[in-house]
Amino acid sequence: MFRSGQDGDVIERVVNALYYGLILIYRGISIKVSWLCGVALIGIIILDILGKILERISEMSVYAVFKMLIPKIVRNLVISFFLVIKVSYPESWGMGRGVMTGMAQGTLVTQFTEMFFTMFYRLGLLFFNDSSMTNVTPGRLAGLFFAKPLNLLQEVFGFMTIFGMFDNMAKIILLLFCLWICSKIIGIYIANIFVALMLSTFSVFYLIFLTLESTVQIGQKGINMIIVQSVTLFMTVAMMGISYQVMNLIAVGNSIQGIASLAVVLLMLQQTMENVGVMAISITSGGGLGTSHTGAFT
Repeated sequence: MFRSGQDGDVIERVVNALYYGLILIYRGISIKVSWLCGVALIGIIILDILGKILERISEMSVYAVFKMLIPKIVRNLVISFFLVIKVSYPESWGMGRGVMTGMAQGTLVTQFTEMFFTMFYRLGLLFFNDSSMTNVTPGRLAGLFFAKPLNLLQEVFGFMTIFGMFDNMAKIILLLFCLWICSKIIGIYIANIFVALMLSTFSVFYLIFLTLESTVQIGQKGINMIIVQSVTLFMTVAMMGISYQVMNLIAVGNSIQGIASLAVVLLMLQQTMENVGVMAISITSGGGLGTSHTGAFT
Protein backbone atom coordinates (compact mmCIF):
# COMPACT_ATOMS: atom_id res chain seq x y z
CA MET A 1 0.00 0.00 0.00
CA PHE A 2 2.77 2.46 0.93
CA ARG A 3 4.88 1.58 -2.11
CA SER A 4 1.89 2.13 -4.39
CA GLY A 5 1.38 5.68 -3.13
CA GLN A 6 4.89 7.00 -3.73
CA ASP A 7 4.04 9.03 -6.84
CA GLY A 8 3.85 12.84 -6.58
CA ASP A 9 5.76 15.44 -4.60
CA VAL A 10 6.92 15.31 -0.99
CA ILE A 11 3.69 16.71 0.46
CA GLU A 12 1.55 14.21 -1.42
CA ARG A 13 3.73 11.24 -0.38
CA VAL A 14 3.82 12.27 3.30
CA VAL A 15 0.06 12.88 3.53
CA ASN A 16 -0.74 9.62 1.72
CA ALA A 17 1.64 7.70 4.01
CA LEU A 18 -0.13 9.19 7.05
CA TYR A 19 -3.56 8.34 5.65
CA TYR A 20 -2.67 4.78 4.60
CA GLY A 21 -1.00 4.20 7.98
CA LEU A 22 -4.16 5.21 9.85
CA ILE A 23 -6.27 2.98 7.61
CA LEU A 24 -3.95 0.05 8.39
CA ILE A 25 -4.28 0.81 12.12
CA TYR A 26 -8.06 0.87 11.78
CA ARG A 27 -8.15 -2.46 9.95
CA GLY A 28 -5.89 -4.14 12.48
CA ILE A 29 -7.94 -2.89 15.44
CA SER A 30 -11.31 -3.55 13.78
CA ILE A 31 -10.44 -7.22 13.11
CA LYS A 32 -9.39 -7.77 16.73
CA VAL A 33 -12.46 -5.95 18.07
CA SER A 34 -14.72 -7.99 15.80
CA TRP A 35 -13.15 -11.29 16.92
CA LEU A 36 -13.34 -10.25 20.57
CA CYS A 37 -17.02 -9.34 20.27
CA GLY A 38 -17.72 -12.59 18.46
CA VAL A 39 -16.07 -14.67 21.20
CA ALA A 40 -17.84 -12.62 23.88
CA LEU A 41 -21.18 -13.17 22.18
CA ILE A 42 -20.60 -16.93 22.01
CA GLY A 43 -19.82 -16.86 25.73
CA ILE A 44 -23.03 -14.91 26.37
CA ILE A 45 -24.98 -17.50 24.37
CA ILE A 46 -23.55 -20.37 26.45
CA LEU A 47 -24.19 -18.60 29.76
CA ASP A 48 -27.70 -17.67 28.69
CA ILE A 49 -28.50 -21.26 27.72
CA LEU A 50 -27.12 -22.62 31.00
CA GLY A 51 -28.98 -19.96 32.97
CA LYS A 52 -32.30 -20.74 31.30
CA ILE A 53 -31.81 -24.49 31.77
CA LEU A 54 -31.06 -24.10 35.49
CA GLU A 55 -33.96 -21.69 35.87
CA ARG A 56 -36.57 -23.85 34.08
CA ILE A 57 -35.24 -27.36 34.74
CA SER A 58 -37.77 -27.88 37.53
CA GLU A 59 -40.69 -26.74 35.36
CA MET A 60 -39.90 -28.37 32.00
CA SER A 61 -37.45 -30.73 30.35
CA VAL A 62 -34.09 -29.71 28.85
CA TYR A 63 -35.51 -30.40 25.38
CA ALA A 64 -38.40 -27.98 26.00
CA VAL A 65 -35.98 -25.29 27.19
CA PHE A 66 -33.81 -25.73 24.09
CA LYS A 67 -36.89 -25.60 21.87
CA MET A 68 -37.89 -22.34 23.48
CA LEU A 69 -34.39 -20.85 23.06
CA ILE A 70 -33.73 -22.04 19.48
CA PRO A 71 -34.80 -18.76 17.73
CA LYS A 72 -32.63 -16.68 20.04
CA ILE A 73 -29.69 -19.08 19.77
CA VAL A 74 -29.83 -19.11 15.96
CA ARG A 75 -29.99 -15.29 15.81
CA ASN A 76 -26.98 -14.89 18.11
CA LEU A 77 -24.99 -17.57 16.28
CA VAL A 78 -25.59 -15.78 12.97
CA ILE A 79 -24.36 -12.53 14.52
CA SER A 80 -21.30 -14.36 15.89
CA PHE A 81 -20.67 -15.78 12.42
CA PHE A 82 -20.52 -12.23 10.99
CA LEU A 83 -18.15 -11.15 13.76
CA VAL A 84 -15.67 -14.03 13.46
CA ILE A 85 -15.53 -15.31 9.86
CA LYS A 86 -12.51 -14.00 7.90
CA VAL A 87 -13.05 -12.57 4.42
CA SER A 88 -11.05 -10.69 1.76
CA TYR A 89 -12.42 -7.64 -0.05
CA PRO A 90 -11.02 -4.92 -2.37
CA GLU A 91 -9.18 -1.89 -1.02
CA SER A 92 -11.10 1.39 -0.93
CA TRP A 93 -11.26 4.70 0.95
CA GLY A 94 -9.72 7.21 -1.42
CA MET A 95 -6.74 5.06 -2.32
CA GLY A 96 -6.58 6.32 -5.89
CA ARG A 97 -6.59 4.31 -9.10
CA GLY A 98 -2.94 3.30 -8.79
CA VAL A 99 -3.21 2.14 -5.18
CA MET A 100 -6.36 0.01 -5.23
CA THR A 101 -4.46 -3.12 -6.25
CA GLY A 102 -4.63 -5.32 -3.14
CA MET A 103 -7.22 -7.12 -1.08
CA ALA A 104 -7.96 -6.15 2.50
CA GLN A 105 -8.28 -8.85 5.16
CA GLY A 106 -11.06 -8.62 7.72
CA THR A 107 -14.36 -10.05 8.89
CA LEU A 108 -17.85 -9.76 7.47
CA VAL A 109 -18.55 -6.97 9.97
CA THR A 110 -15.51 -4.93 8.86
CA GLN A 111 -16.42 -5.53 5.21
CA PHE A 112 -20.01 -4.36 5.69
CA THR A 113 -18.80 -1.39 7.75
CA GLU A 114 -16.46 -0.27 4.98
CA MET A 115 -19.12 -0.87 2.33
CA PHE A 116 -21.60 1.22 4.32
CA PHE A 117 -19.16 4.08 4.84
CA THR A 118 -17.94 3.87 1.25
CA MET A 119 -21.48 4.72 0.17
CA PHE A 120 -21.43 7.93 2.23
CA TYR A 121 -17.85 8.65 1.15
CA ARG A 122 -18.75 8.47 -2.54
CA LEU A 123 -21.88 10.53 -1.90
CA GLY A 124 -19.65 13.27 -0.47
CA LEU A 125 -17.39 13.07 -3.54
CA LEU A 126 -20.27 14.39 -5.65
CA PHE A 127 -19.68 17.82 -4.09
CA PHE A 128 -16.30 18.04 -5.83
CA ASN A 129 -18.26 18.38 -9.10
CA ASP A 130 -15.24 16.96 -10.91
CA SER A 131 -15.08 13.46 -12.38
CA SER A 132 -11.29 13.41 -12.02
CA MET A 133 -11.68 13.54 -8.22
CA THR A 134 -13.62 10.26 -8.02
CA ASN A 135 -10.54 8.37 -6.78
CA VAL A 136 -8.65 11.32 -5.30
CA THR A 137 -6.16 10.60 -2.54
CA PRO A 138 -5.69 12.85 0.52
CA GLY A 139 -2.15 13.48 -0.72
CA ARG A 140 -3.38 14.88 -4.00
CA LEU A 141 -5.91 17.05 -2.15
CA ALA A 142 -3.10 18.36 0.03
CA GLY A 143 -1.02 19.17 -3.05
CA LEU A 144 -3.93 21.08 -4.60
CA PHE A 145 -4.55 23.11 -1.44
CA PHE A 146 -0.87 23.88 -0.83
CA ALA A 147 -0.16 24.76 -4.46
CA LYS A 148 -1.65 28.26 -4.46
CA PRO A 149 0.03 29.57 -1.24
CA LEU A 150 3.35 27.93 -2.19
CA ASN A 151 3.31 29.48 -5.68
CA LEU A 152 2.57 32.90 -4.22
CA LEU A 153 5.34 32.42 -1.65
CA GLN A 154 7.77 31.55 -4.44
CA GLU A 155 6.82 34.73 -6.30
CA VAL A 156 7.35 36.84 -3.17
CA PHE A 157 10.83 35.41 -2.60
CA GLY A 158 11.63 35.88 -6.28
CA PHE A 159 10.94 39.64 -6.24
CA MET A 160 12.20 40.76 -2.82
CA THR A 161 13.67 44.25 -2.69
CA ILE A 162 15.11 46.38 0.12
CA PHE A 163 12.50 49.13 -0.33
CA GLY A 164 9.62 46.67 -0.17
CA MET A 165 11.00 44.67 2.75
CA PHE A 166 8.11 45.33 5.16
CA ASP A 167 5.57 44.72 2.42
CA ASN A 168 7.22 41.40 1.56
CA MET A 169 7.46 40.40 5.23
CA ALA A 170 3.70 40.95 5.61
CA LYS A 171 3.06 38.80 2.53
CA ILE A 172 5.32 36.02 3.83
CA ILE A 173 3.56 35.99 7.22
CA LEU A 174 0.13 35.83 5.58
CA LEU A 175 1.21 33.06 3.22
CA LEU A 176 2.70 31.03 6.09
CA PHE A 177 -0.62 31.49 7.85
CA CYS A 178 -2.39 30.19 4.73
CA LEU A 179 -0.14 27.13 4.66
CA TRP A 180 -0.88 26.47 8.33
CA ILE A 181 -4.64 26.68 7.68
CA CYS A 182 -4.34 24.33 4.67
CA SER A 183 -2.51 21.81 6.84
CA LYS A 184 -5.31 22.01 9.41
CA ILE A 185 -7.98 21.43 6.74
CA ILE A 186 -6.19 18.33 5.44
CA GLY A 187 -5.54 17.13 9.00
CA ILE A 188 -9.22 17.48 9.93
CA TYR A 189 -10.23 15.64 6.75
CA ILE A 190 -7.98 12.65 7.53
CA ALA A 191 -8.78 12.64 11.26
CA ASN A 192 -12.55 12.72 10.73
CA ILE A 193 -12.42 9.71 8.39
CA PHE A 194 -10.22 7.76 10.80
CA VAL A 195 -12.27 8.67 13.89
CA ALA A 196 -15.56 7.84 12.13
CA LEU A 197 -14.26 4.38 11.25
CA MET A 198 -12.82 3.75 14.72
CA LEU A 199 -15.95 4.84 16.61
CA SER A 200 -18.11 2.70 14.35
CA THR A 201 -15.80 -0.24 15.06
CA PHE A 202 -16.07 0.20 18.82
CA SER A 203 -19.84 0.59 18.53
CA VAL A 204 -19.89 -3.18 17.92
CA PHE A 205 -19.49 -3.54 21.71
CA TYR A 206 -22.82 -1.74 22.13
CA LEU A 207 -24.48 -3.85 19.44
CA ILE A 208 -23.86 -6.97 21.55
CA PHE A 209 -26.39 -5.65 24.03
CA LEU A 210 -29.06 -5.85 21.31
CA THR A 211 -28.94 -9.62 21.67
CA LEU A 212 -30.21 -9.41 25.26
CA GLU A 213 -33.77 -8.35 25.93
CA SER A 214 -32.93 -6.47 29.13
CA THR A 215 -30.19 -4.34 27.53
CA VAL A 216 -31.71 -3.40 24.17
CA GLN A 217 -31.69 0.31 25.05
CA ILE A 218 -27.92 0.19 25.61
CA GLY A 219 -27.50 -1.42 22.19
CA GLN A 220 -29.41 1.46 20.59
CA LYS A 221 -26.46 3.70 21.46
CA GLY A 222 -24.28 1.72 19.07
CA ILE A 223 -26.76 2.23 16.22
CA ASN A 224 -26.94 5.97 16.97
CA MET A 225 -23.15 6.15 16.96
CA ILE A 226 -22.94 4.52 13.53
CA ILE A 227 -25.54 6.95 12.14
CA VAL A 228 -23.74 10.00 13.54
CA GLN A 229 -20.36 8.88 12.21
CA SER A 230 -21.84 8.13 8.78
CA VAL A 231 -23.23 11.65 8.56
CA THR A 232 -19.92 13.05 9.86
CA LEU A 233 -17.99 11.22 7.15
CA PHE A 234 -20.39 12.39 4.44
CA MET A 235 -20.28 16.03 5.60
CA THR A 236 -16.47 15.95 5.90
CA VAL A 237 -15.97 14.75 2.33
CA ALA A 238 -18.72 17.07 1.05
CA MET A 239 -17.16 20.07 2.80
CA MET A 240 -13.78 19.16 1.35
CA GLY A 241 -15.40 19.09 -2.10
CA ILE A 242 -16.92 22.54 -1.54
CA SER A 243 -13.53 23.81 -0.33
CA TYR A 244 -11.90 22.37 -3.45
CA GLN A 245 -14.37 24.24 -5.67
CA VAL A 246 -13.85 27.46 -3.72
CA MET A 247 -10.07 27.18 -4.09
CA ASN A 248 -10.48 26.74 -7.84
CA LEU A 249 -12.66 29.86 -8.02
CA ILE A 250 -10.19 32.05 -6.11
CA ALA A 251 -7.88 34.09 -8.33
CA VAL A 252 -5.56 36.22 -6.20
CA GLY A 253 -2.63 38.37 -7.23
CA ASN A 254 0.66 39.04 -5.53
CA SER A 255 -0.73 41.97 -3.54
CA ILE A 256 -1.30 42.07 0.20
CA GLN A 257 -5.05 42.52 -0.36
CA GLY A 258 -5.25 39.39 -2.50
CA ILE A 259 -3.18 37.28 -0.10
CA ALA A 260 -5.20 38.54 2.87
CA SER A 261 -8.42 37.62 1.06
CA LEU A 262 -7.04 34.11 0.47
CA ALA A 263 -6.20 33.82 4.17
CA VAL A 264 -9.72 34.89 5.20
CA VAL A 265 -11.38 32.42 2.82
CA LEU A 266 -9.15 29.57 4.01
CA LEU A 267 -9.90 30.46 7.63
CA MET A 268 -13.64 30.30 6.93
CA LEU A 269 -13.27 26.90 5.28
CA GLN A 270 -11.16 25.61 8.14
CA GLN A 271 -13.65 26.75 10.79
CA THR A 272 -16.47 25.07 8.90
CA MET A 273 -14.48 21.83 8.65
CA GLU A 274 -13.79 21.91 12.40
CA ASN A 275 -17.51 22.14 13.18
CA VAL A 276 -18.58 19.25 10.93
CA GLY A 277 -18.80 16.88 13.90
CA VAL A 278 -21.02 19.28 15.86
CA MET A 279 -23.25 19.80 12.83
CA ALA A 280 -23.57 16.05 12.28
CA ILE A 281 -24.67 15.52 15.89
CA SER A 282 -27.16 18.38 15.61
CA ILE A 283 -28.61 17.00 12.37
CA THR A 284 -28.99 13.45 13.68
CA SER A 285 -30.34 14.46 17.11
CA GLY A 286 -32.30 17.55 16.05
CA GLY A 287 -30.84 19.52 18.94
CA GLY A 288 -28.72 22.66 19.01
CA LEU A 289 -29.81 23.91 15.61
CA GLY A 290 -29.92 27.66 15.24
CA THR A 291 -27.78 28.31 18.30
CA SER A 292 -24.36 29.95 18.19
CA HIS A 293 -21.28 28.51 19.81
CA THR A 294 -18.52 31.08 20.18
CA GLY A 295 -16.06 28.54 21.56
CA ALA A 296 -15.86 26.86 18.15
CA PHE A 297 -14.12 29.93 16.71
CA THR A 298 -11.42 30.27 19.34
